[in-house]
Amino acid sequence: MPGSAASISEANTVLNTIVAEELRQFADRLECAADFESELRALLRDVIRSNKRILFNGDGYSPSWAREAATRGLLNLRTTPDAAPHLLADKNIRLFAAHNVLSETELRARHEIMLETYCRTVRIEALTMLDMIMKDILPAVSSFSARLSQNAAAKAAVCSDSDCSYETAVLTQLSRLTGEVFRNAAALNRAVTHSGELSSTEDAAAHARDTILPLMTALRTSVDEMETMTPSDCWPYPSCGQLLFSVR
Repeated sequence: MPGSAASISEANTVLNTIVAEELRQFADRLECAADFESELRALLRDVIRSNKRILFNGDGYSPSWAREAATRGLLNLRTTPDAAPHLLADKNIRLFAAHNVLSETELRARHEIMLETYCRTVRIEALTMLDMIMKDILPAVSSFSARLSQNAAAKAAVCSDSDCSYETAVLTQLSRLTGEVFRNAAALNRAVTHSGELSSTEDAAAHARDTILPLMTALRTSVDEMETMTPSDCWPYPSCGQLLFSVR
């Protein structure tokens, strides 16, 4: 299923070309058959036997299906850098050329554009994340931490037996998370900078998949945890709860 920003036309082009090739093979076999009905039954039997491993009527989103697909020898290409090289497989080049859909040159151009778009999209999202973290989230959490410190100090000044366990626990957690976010943000910034220095689109796409996206995932996890401990009046963005349940 393509994402909201993707066009369904590319997927349809691929599927229609594959179906056209299969129908051509069916026609070639049936048109020269001495006994059409007998050959048709044999064809259907052969097709089901050779493609039975792709048939699955369960939950296609279940992790168990991914494991089952692996045992059946089916591909599970999770990212664009994983999937894009298959566009240039010899059998696929021959397929598109045979039906006059795309030449090898056109396929290679689309492969390059696909990887460039992936790299550009990941770069934009990474830079946006860095901007949000460095300009808004870390300053907001730091400000709240300072407020907590002042509250704890004020309580202790008024009464030495005051229980500051809440302030201490939250400060400890936020301090740890702030350090994690700051270090991972610096690493992400270096990774994004390095991506612009790579001359190969394939290398840049692999770098985005293997380095940039994992850092972004780590940052998202830490920031989500910080959000749960920061009051809404200190948090610079609408919370997930506000986005989901406060529509007016």
